[in-house]
Amino acid sequence: MWYSKLSNNIVDLHPYNHSKLSQTLANTALGSKVKVNKLISSDISSKLLEMGLYQGQEVEVLFKAPFGDPIAVNINGYVLSLRLNEASLVEVI
Repeated sequence: MWYSKLSNNIVDLHPYNHSKLSQTLANTALGSKVKVNKLISSDISSKLLEMGLYQGQEVEVLFKAPFGDPIAVNINGYVLSLRLNEASLVEVI
């Protein structure tokens, strides 16, 4: 029993499990207005930056598909659709 509890804690603290460590666009509630804190480094982080997701930018979560993927966000008056794996790279406050 103690082993399963210990292994659960190890999984929860895994460095790739961002949802447990910080709030991202992927786990932000529908209708919430948040600010981008930082982009988590990846192959597509430069594309996210070009789409307007930079530090300090205000973002509003407008829509989530029935199974949660994709989501739509409002950035400076335009609507951007993101897959959950992309939205999980955007850390927000």
